[in-house]
Amino acid sequence: MKIKTFVAVAVLAVAAALLMSPPTYAQTSINATCSGTSPVTCTATNGSNLSGQVVFSLSGSTLTVKFTNTSTTQLTNPGQLLTAVFFNVSSGSLAAGSAALTGGSTLANCSGCDTNLNDKWAFSGALAGQGPNGQNFGVASAGFGLFGPNNTFTALNGGSCGNGTGCQGEPDGGGYSLVNVGYTSAGCGSPNEACTAPEIVNSATFTFTVSGFSLSNISNVTLQWGTSVTSSAPPVPEPGTLVLFGSGLIGIAGAIRRRFLS
Repeated sequence: MKIKTFVAVAVLAVAAALLMSPPTYAQTSINATCSGTSPVTCTATNGSNLSGQVVFSLSGSTLTVKFTNTSTTQLTNPGQLLTAVFFNVSSGSLAAGSAALTGGSTLANCSGCDTNLNDKWAFSGALAGQGPNGQNFGVASAGFGLFGPNNTFTALNGGSCGNGTGCQGEPDGGGYSLVNVGYTSAGCGSPNEACTAPEIVNSATFTFTVSGFSLSNISNVTLQWGTSVTSSAPPVPEPGTLVLFGSGLIGIAGAIRRRFLS
């Protein structure tokens, strides 16, 4: 009886360890189809629960990029957050201007939250082909190992991203990403950062100062969902998880050994 009880406890410890492991979510990059000459409208979808749009428009030396989550499917996990647009530019230069909520868009999961997206979104024109489809340019709310605090619109305009500033640790992808039309935190299901962090419903607008640039120079546009450019690897267990898992295995092994020795 004691052995059975001990084995049962050990099995529960293993189960608890597995349950403590954080979930992984699918990360998806989809090549966009672009149309028009001014503006240029690019759309991407998986034909199911993911769809987004980016509109590039040019007025004088100002490039405006409107980025929208157009899905009407209720988001349930971080893998459905629209977090980045990657693209190539054949010639010309882009200098970061501003990042802001598009008129009519709001922040969910917060009241009185900071609406300054300059702290939360980043830009780089020097990705050296490290975008999901070899792109050199990207605008993102997640780091992907490509963007850091110094790539935020705040930093690129001379602001500080040191301790205590809004852009320290950004972009992290968990918050201030784009969620679906009609998003509600109540509809998320199991609690996760996509259901609790401030999120944008459902569009953000970015501006750039350009030189020697035309809209026809834009190509290879890809929209990114989730917080990793490629599918995420299995999570690294936290110390507490390893302790529980190890304790369970040791307990089972000990019980079996004693059973054979008795």
